[in-house]
Amino acid sequence: MESRKASVDPLALAGLGAVLAQSEHEQDVARLAATAVTAALSLPFGALVLRGSGGPEERTFGQLGGTPLKAALAREIAGVIPSSPADADTFAAESSPEIDVGDALPALANAGLRRLIVVRLGTLEETFGAVIAGKRSGEPFAPDERATLETLAGQASLALHRVHKEQALHRVNKQLEEVSRHKSEFLANLSHELRTPLNAILGGSELLAEGLFGELNEKQTEYVHDIHESGRHLLSLINDVLDLSKVEAGRLELKPHHFGLRSLMESSVTIVRERASRKSIELRVEPPAEDVIVEADERKVKQVVYNLLSNAVRFTPDDGKVVFRAHREGDEAIFAIEDSGPGVAEEFRERIFDEFFQTPGAEEGTGLGLALSKRLVELHGGRIWLESEVGQGSRFSFAIPIACEAASATGSGDFGGTQ
Repeated sequence: MESRKASVDPLALAGLGAVLAQSEHEQDVARLAATAVTAALSLPFGALVLRGSGGPEERTFGQLGGTPLKAALAREIAGVIPSSPADADTFAAESSPEIDVGDALPALANAGLRRLIVVRLGTLEETFGAVIAGKRSGEPFAPDERATLETLAGQASLALHRVHKEQALHRVNKQLEEVSRHKSEFLANLSHELRTPLNAILGGSELLAEGLFGELNEKQTEYVHDIHESGRHLLSLINDVLDLSKVEAGRLELKPHHFGLRSLMESSVTIVRERASRKSIELRVEPPAEDVIVEADERKVKQVVYNLLSNAVRFTPDDGKVVFRAHREGDEAIFAIEDSGPGVAEEFRERIFDEFFQTPGAEEGTGLGLALSKRLVELHGGRIWLESEVGQGSRFSFAIPIACEAASATGSGDFGGTQ
């Protein structure tokens, strides 16, 4: 004869809730709940049945006398709750109904069960179900037994809801990873297909400009220069898109080594000095009083500096000024590029590092340089920011750790790219 418990230890139920909260799979939650039914109330039978995306037999979990349910019992107990969501509203309207086991449930009757109670689970997306308990006597379930089972059903519902959400998130993440993989493959193929003819265009235009096939008149020289500059612009766009894609996919590798800020600053300025000279812009470099040795990916840091310097020269009017400073502050190397350009309006400062964003009036650039610079700085474990006033110019600054702590993956990026 079954023993009856007048009450259940609330701490035990709380402990069960904590265990259920750590379960990672639907079947783990269901089996724990079914075991708890028999253990908490000293009953011979406990089960959890789920209906929805799977078949009833595969989603029926229970115990009879401490052993898993056989197939016939699982099928029969699954038939206790509605077979379709359309009938679930009627089922939900009943408050934990009790069922006398008779000829309609022969497998349960043969197992010695005489009375069942069905406690509906809470709301679950695309799934509904119940906790079911059974006893060998025909006596009704006591109020404390009903309350305990309702508590167990509530805990199981919360755990199942969490598991279903995590599984849905996992499926979405897998789909996103697949999309990202296809995107990376597409960009790699696109890069090859675009760069091959583009290199021929750039090489051919350089040969024409140098007069290797005869002298060009003024108009021809102008056209060849435009062809070459457009090709360089397109190559910059391709490089930026590829680099940004690799950063997002975690495939851009940092290759840190030790280098001095002074040498990096001088070599970076050399790239834009001619452009600044054509606009009569004063390009001033203010290195640290004592050279600072940094452990970082020099090529990537130089790419960030080049992007910022290039933007500064581009947006600074003729006879303006661009100042490039760097110094050490604590455990960070701080870089700052200041210009006397038009400045950035307040409403655009939050978006300035967004992909493909360009401030009104910016006719050149791809809108990727600053976004890529931000990703490269963050890949080093650093930060980048803007200070600007309309009509007073802008100062872009970034900081990276003196010692590189960033993790890297496989793959590498290409130098080049501006906003």
